[in-house]
Amino acid sequence: MMTFSPLQRVDGYLPLEDYGLIGDGTTAALVGRDGALSWLCVPRFDSPPLFCRLLHTARGGAFTVAPTALVESRQVYEPDTGVLVTEMRGQSGMIRLTDALTFRSGADLTEDVPAGRGELLRVVRVLDGQVRVRIEVEPRGQVQADCRSGGLRLRCATHPDLDLQLSCTTKLVGLRTTHELKAGDCLSLLLRWQGGAHRHHPFEPDELLPATLSTWRRWMKHVRYEGPQTPLVRRSALTLKLLVLRPGGCEGWRGIR
Repeated sequence: MMTFSPLQRVDGYLPLEDYGLIGDGTTAALVGRDGALSWLCVPRFDSPPLFCRLLHTARGGAFTVAPTALVESRQVYEPDTGVLVTEMRGQSGMIRLTDALTFRSGADLTEDVPAGRGELLRVVRVLDGQVRVRIEVEPRGQVQADCRSGGLRLRCATHPDLDLQLSCTTKLVGLRTTHELKAGDCLSLLLRWQGGAHRHHPFEPDELLPATLSTWRRWMKHVRYEGPQTPLVRRSALTLKLLVLRPGGCEGWRGIR
């Protein structure tokens, strides 16, 4: 795993190497080492951005989950997946943030059909100490938030046709909240933008995350390569897969010979 390092901004922006990519074949997002998801277009790659602080720090908007006093951080992917882990150390403890655009249970990425659920899953676990975790949901443009069943219903001026639902395993009272968590505590958030019966049901992060990890790893079994820099080649294949639009995806990426 990469070593911890402090954040260094240039004119308010993180360098591009401080971002990790997640995706589901329909859209993709960039998550910074500061815990801010600073780029996401929904429901598709070619839709207007919901969050785009990557381009404008003041008006772009972001979805941030981070310690209130962030000191240093590092990022790594769960092996053979497009699931990103950001570990952030604050002044009094450390958290692990796991980010994924979720897949349907049993989805097969070798098939040229949509596999994503239209959801962003963010799971926070405190690894040690006691941490004040801030959650800030700031979509681009004007947003109206209504409390619903412990979560939020979001209406965004930039996405008038979307009925966005933000669920949480603890109560959210607005777009900006802070939670006191201690070692072993876990908090999960799920942002949904795709219709379907599941959107009105309680979400189960303990099921969604393993299903998404399994989907990625099933596809990676088709990536066969023997040669120099095997970990980099496998990660490159995953990165390309994250950028392939489905349906109409590239059948050639079923495997690498």
